[in-house]
Amino acid sequence: TILENVELALTIAGMEKNERLEKARMVLDRVGLAGQYNKKPNQLSGGQCQRVAIARALALNPKILLCDEATSALDPKTTHDILKLLKQIKERYDITIIMVTHQMEVIKEVCDEIAILNDGKLLEVGKTDELFVSNNSSLKELTNEEEILPKSGINIKIYFPKESSNHTLITKMARDLNIDFSIVWGKLERFKENTLGSLIINIDDNNVKKQQV
Repeated sequence: TILENVELALTIAGMEKNERLEKARMVLDRVGLAGQYNKKPNQLSGGQCQRVAIARALALNPKILLCDEATSALDPKTTHDILKLLKQIKERYDITIIMVTHQMEVIKEVCDEIAILNDGKLLEVGKTDELFVSNNSSLKELTNEEEILPKSGINIKIYFPKESSNHTLITKMARDLNIDFSIVWGKLERFKENTLGSLIINIDDNNVKKQQV
């Protein structure tokens, strides 16, 4: 049963029978599996099985929780539910969670920092929103994103951190400089509770010369 599944980790850790039963029930309750203690894993959905695995890990009071592709086989709704659970666990237990994943949306939704690995080599480390918004070369290669930009004029990339993502920056620039420009590439994305993004604008050569004069 899933109760015995969680209890096994505590048995290996040397905990007494009554204490480990109480602890196993408590962590199963906290991951949303209250009252389902006697079910077998093959009676559960994929998301519920992931909850059992999380409960088994939490039962040992870890300082670090390692989630290796925890959402790779789940549908979008179940993925969202598991990520929500992990965020709640992080806040409740004040533990570090390490996510190993190839899913960019998972990183954006829950991760504070990101480390990009390739062939065992560490290519980049930094805050998640900063690396995505700046679209650095390591991340660009990983996501296979390509910016198709005009060959003429001047292309200027503008970043929108959380402090200015809702400001009317583009309108203000056009009004203050009294020039026309085209938006040739851009994206706005959600990172946890914030909306961040970047735009590339193109200014034609005539407007550039006008500003120089």
